[in-house]
Amino acid sequence: MTEEGILIPVFSDLYQGVIQMAGKKIDEADIQTNTKSKQIWWLAAFVIIFCSAMLYANHADITEQYYDTKEYWNLANDILYNGYDPIYILRFPQTIRGYFFPMLVGYFKFFFDGIRGWRVLASLSLAACFSLSLPYAIRVRGINSLRELLRTLAAYAVFLWVWGNLMQYPLSDFPAFFFLISAIALLRAADLLRSIAAKASMGFFVGVLLYAAYNTRPTFLYSILIIVPAYAFMNRKNGKSLVTVLITLLLGMTILALPQCYINNRHEGSFSPKVFYNLMDSEVYRGIYTARYETCTGNSPDYRSPELVFNDPVGRVILEREKLSVDDFRLTRIFDLFLKYPADMTGIYFRHLLSLLTPVYRDVYITDIYGIDIPLIIVSILLWLTAGYGLLVQIKRKGLHLDAFFVLAVCIPGLLQIFDEPELRFFLPLYVLCYYYVFAVIDYRELASDFRKNWLPVLLISLVLFIFWINCTSSILTGNYTRPLLISDNSVYLADENQ
Repeated sequence: MTEEGILIPVFSDLYQGVIQMAGKKIDEADIQTNTKSKQIWWLAAFVIIFCSAMLYANHADITEQYYDTKEYWNLANDILYNGYDPIYILRFPQTIRGYFFPMLVGYFKFFFDGIRGWRVLASLSLAACFSLSLPYAIRVRGINSLRELLRTLAAYAVFLWVWGNLMQYPLSDFPAFFFLISAIALLRAADLLRSIAAKASMGFFVGVLLYAAYNTRPTFLYSILIIVPAYAFMNRKNGKSLVTVLITLLLGMTILALPQCYINNRHEGSFSPKVFYNLMDSEVYRGIYTARYETCTGNSPDYRSPELVFNDPVGRVILEREKLSVDDFRLTRIFDLFLKYPADMTGIYFRHLLSLLTPVYRDVYITDIYGIDIPLIIVSILLWLTAGYGLLVQIKRKGLHLDAFFVLAVCIPGLLQIFDEPELRFFLPLYVLCYYYVFAVIDYRELASDFRKNWLPVLLISLVLFIFWINCTSSILTGNYTRPLLISDNSVYLADENQ
């Protein structure tokens, strides 16, 4: 059964009945409608998002695969070349990828006849994520009203506008995030249940989803190392429930990890659940001299390279002075470089952060390197500023809660990419959280009240940050050694190509 097949009945049956079973654990303010009406709102969100995602995919009609997506697509073929019997999963070839995501793509590809299978899988994931997983992971309850439905759909609409193109390719970024946020949603819902059997079932599926997230993108291991201890600490006074959830969680992880153990035993001689990803040293090395990284299909007559690299001259100088090459570089050298060049290394990774916070194209595989999307840049900056201001007001009024560890766990894989080549899609989990927070969570009455009291400093600080942000982004874009790009106008290159 796929994760979507697991999540829909679990959320609909358990979550909608959880309010009555939890008694006083739910605030009366949250009990706004009866169970039937709640099912209507989340179901409406699910159907609308699924249908719109499928319509978008059919309209985009992207069928050709490139680079990483081509590898995942071909891995799905390798697993199921003799049919959909699960035994063929164990013939997974030696690769740096985990087995689970290619297997999932393969089954959908088989049952829905090719690229349509990926579109169905991606649309189901989007629908489940925004209608169920995000609401329960962030707010510990479902969509309770038409107003909340509309706010959730607004968050999804912005996501589709920015990331709709990425969702047309079988890349692991969104699925890994979806598995993780769904695991958190189930884990938080488990606290609302009184039945030990229900808690045990929740714990099992949490374990399945957590290992699925790690197997899909190994960096999510760090998320798991935060989520499980945080949950244990928050439930330390309820020993019986905690032990039940943790044992079944471990069982779920073990079961999903067994095929990977078998695959590793064949190829690596080690019966281990680990995904053997061994490119970290080289990626961190390249990140030192790369301020931004994009991938293009090379359709431009004068730019056929798939790598659109924006150089960081500071990083190149440091590597030259230290006589470091990609062959002898090790991750631990980062600490030595920070000690020797603290301000310079901080500047390098700050520029990485800015690149990761600022989308300039809406295509994951760029066909027009000169088509920088100015509205996209401006809207994204304004959304981040709104999220930051909303978070500051929320912390000022309500303080921090231990639940923040769950949000941190979701952010960690993206934040670690600051030390890598800054490729935007790896920051996707933080974008989803930003959109959902801005459109579905922020209390704008509180925000307006605070703004009326502090409008002048808020406006001044926001304006300074906006100008600084645009200036740094412009500086980064001019770092492409083949085609120094401007935010506003790159027509000079088009004129050269047309000559």
